Amino acid sequence: MKRISKLRILLVLVLLISFSHCSKAQIGFSYLHSEVISSFGISTNPEKRIWAEVRLGLNLNWSDASPELIGFYNLVRRDDFDFFLGAGARFNAFEGVIIPAFGFQIRPIDSKPNLAIHTEGMYVIGESAEIFRGSIGLRYYLRKRK
Repeated sequence: MKRISKLRILLVLVLLISFSHCSKAQIGFSYLHSEVISSFGISTNPEKRIWAEVRLGLNLNWSDASPELIGFYNLVRRDDFDFFLGAGARFNAFEGVIIPAFGFQIRPIDSKPNLAIHTEGMYVIGESAEIFRGSIGLRYYLRKRK
């Protein structure tokens, strides 16, 4: 990957974090492990009915860095559990459309409501490949102080 592309990815991540901080938005950070492609993500507040996440695959060479953009809709929302569906797109390696993405989050520790166990499945349909990816990971999000 060219140096300019690496800088673009870094710039997008810095801008997202800066924007969310300036707007006092609630953002989440996630790590999802998968045998296919593990990823690190930055999301809007997953407690809202509609939310989104930007992810970057971690177990590829920088030349194959593959950002994902996914929008989600929470079908079930409870204090300790969320079930969601979504769709999105993946770019560069395994490029394609993500339909559907589905999963759930469990917040098992009452004293740590910002920490969740996140599981997800998604099907990526593209010209170069069609893959199903299941993943499990952790999500931590920053809330506004009351």
